[in-house]
Amino acid sequence: GLMQIMPMTSEEICGNLSEDIESMDMSDPETNIKYGVYYIKQLLDKYEGNVEVALAAYNAGMGNVKNWLESTINIEDFTNNVNINETKNYISKVNKGRDMYKLLYDDLKIQSLFNGDNNIKIMNDIKALLKDVKTKVGQLM
Repeated sequence: GLMQIMPMTSEEICGNLSEDIESMDMSDPETNIKYGVYYIKQLLDKYEGNVEVALAAYNAGMGNVKNWLESTINIEDFTNNVNINETKNYISKVNKGRDMYKLLYDDLKIQSLFNGDNNIKIMNDIKALLKDVKTKVGQLM
């Protein structure tokens, strides 16, 4: 799906949200985004807001991140200890995308989408952002 959530992770999130696992449809964009945002928020909380560490966990799993953190002396050097190229590239790609959105939408506080505990508000903010991006891309065509 859109947020690329592993089946086991989506089942865990479903339980955390007290939703019915039988009716969970990860191919539904709204459900997929809601679960993805929930999971990203969990990771950001777990790793004390460190975006690079949370992205690494989202891409490569918390077990790999635990190993990389154990071999990290200075947290600023964390990505140097990531030994999976796909994950290094993922972190870089997401950060570049975030930087591009900051340039395009300097009035929008991208980071604020992940602050607070209201996942529904976050999901609605992301949906509004995606709609705005679609409109602006359409204007460029």
